[in-house]
Amino acid sequence: MDLIKTPLYSLLASVTAPLFDHGRRAAEVDRTEAVVKERLAGYGKAMLTAMIEVDSALIQEAHQQALIAELTAQQEIAAAMVREARTSYREGQIDYLPVLNAIQAEQAVALNILQAQRTLLSLRVTLYRALGGTWTSTLAAPGTDGASGEPR
Repeated sequence: MDLIKTPLYSLLASVTAPLFDHGRRAAEVDRTEAVVKERLAGYGKAMLTAMIEVDSALIQEAHQQALIAELTAQQEIAAAMVREARTSYREGQIDYLPVLNAIQAEQAVALNILQAQRTLLSLRVTLYRALGGTWTSTLAAPGTDGASGEPR
C-alpha cells in the first residue's frame, strides 16, 4: 500500500503543515497587528487635529462676534455724534465741516462692521470645514438650486 495516497497521511499532513511553516503565520499576524496599530495612530492623530481645528474656529468666531458687538456700540455713538453735529449746525453754533467729519467717522465704523461681518462669515466656513462639511468652490446664483445651478 502506498503511504502517500492514504487518507490518514493526507489528514496528518494537513494537521502538521501549519506547525512547520517556519513562522510565516506568526509573522503575518505580527504584520497585521502592526498595520492595525499604525492605522489607529493615524486615526487618533486625525481626530486630535480635527478637535483642535474646531476648537480654534469656535474661539475665533467668539472673538469676531465680540468685535462686531464693540463696533456696533461705536456705530451707535458715531450716529449720536452725527445727530448732535447736525443739531448744532441747524442752530448755527458750528459750520458744516464738523458735520461732515462726524458723517465720515460714522461711515468708517459702518465699513469696519461690514468687514468684520465678512470675516465672521469666512470663519464660519472654516468652522464648517473643520466639522467635516463640504463646501462648494462656486456659489450658486440666488434663486437657483445650489447643486445643479438650475432654477428652483
